[in-house]
Amino acid sequence: MYRLLLVVIFFLMITGCKLSPTSNVSITSSPLVVTSTSLPLTQTVTPEKIQESTPVQTSTPIPTNLTPSPTASIETIAIAESDSNGNITLGEYAVANESPFNYGSAVVTSKGTGLYHINIEVVRLYSHHLGNIESDFNITSGKINLLDKEMTDVDITFSQNKLIIDYPESSRFGGANAEPKGTYYLKNTGIEDTKFLKELFDSVNLGESYRNGFTDVYVTALNGSNQLMLLQSKSSINRFNIVSEYVVVYSEKENKFNFIGVVHDIHDVDIKKISDKLKILGFEQDTIYRTLKKDANDRYINVRMNRFDNGEIDGIDKPLTDQEAFYVATGEEGKTGISDNRRDKNNIGSIFITEVDHSDDKTVTIHKYEDVRNDEKDTHTATSDWITVERLSGNIKGILEGN
Repeated sequence: MYRLLLVVIFFLMITGCKLSPTSNVSITSSPLVVTSTSLPLTQTVTPEKIQESTPVQTSTPIPTNLTPSPTASIETIAIAESDSNGNITLGEYAVANESPFNYGSAVVTSKGTGLYHINIEVVRLYSHHLGNIESDFNITSGKINLLDKEMTDVDITFSQNKLIIDYPESSRFGGANAEPKGTYYLKNTGIEDTKFLKELFDSVNLGESYRNGFTDVYVTALNGSNQLMLLQSKSSINRFNIVSEYVVVYSEKENKFNFIGVVHDIHDVDIKKISDKLKILGFEQDTIYRTLKKDANDRYINVRMNRFDNGEIDGIDKPLTDQEAFYVATGEEGKTGISDNRRDKNNIGSIFITEVDHSDDKTVTIHKYEDVRNDEKDTHTATSDWITVERLSGNIKGILEGN
């Protein structure tokens, strides 16, 4: 029997016959060839083609900004404008005057087939008191019903750009001063702007490339029926990079947008003009500063909260160090200077430098300038701004802002 088997194998080898494959898929080493009965044609995929192919995307990417982060923006999420009844608006919401000291975020998404999900997170004060409501919900006869048995007495109302959460005093969903009850304001609706956001963006003539998920809206203060809004447009390359900021006052009573101005840079001269307009409309100077310098103000609050977290309870109000002042002004931690060398291989071009130039007991002065080298003989510096940081208040001011 063994000899007969050897004869058969030898016969197959010399005649060139091959055994039938056990699968309809054959793979060679390079290039990769995939043959399948489910495909109309044999596909040849080289490594180069793999790199150029369109990445696989899910229909509803999961938003990444579901934890407190004062500077991070929600990632673009695939959500619809509203449900079929027009009762809800899906997207991310934030409390008025949001900051690391007063964080409140609500994210409303669709799970399909008439089922929705809401996640509300609140973090308050130095002790980081937490509050949370999270549940699926549906709509029955025009009423929103949370499906979590412990949250059946929670009322949810959508109104224009607002999400209102209410429940009896006997219910508890948070720690001290951290109940998630209250009003949240529409911040971002992902890849499709709602009618409200479209009209808001039209009022500031916002470019198309910064719509549909690339601009966050913060309601920084309320004055009667007026909402003071800060719009922050983000870079498509780096979502943490703010390209431009716009200030708008929205009148709920008249349903109108009053475009106040564009803040091209945190130290731009337009800040003075915008500040004067807001004062005429009745907004306080502290509110105006928190709006026009939101990121710097949030960083100052972070410094104070970090001191508390590190056990420096008695030192929360102490003056800022040079490094802390530099962080408040620039966002760079643990430094007193940074540089961006954009010169070519021949050392021609510019180095952009930001550094602490001098300081005293009350202020820290930061110099922003460009070290230019056109050739061996033509070198000079060009100042873009002088920034003063007050050690006690954390307030910052650029020389270009005026008095």
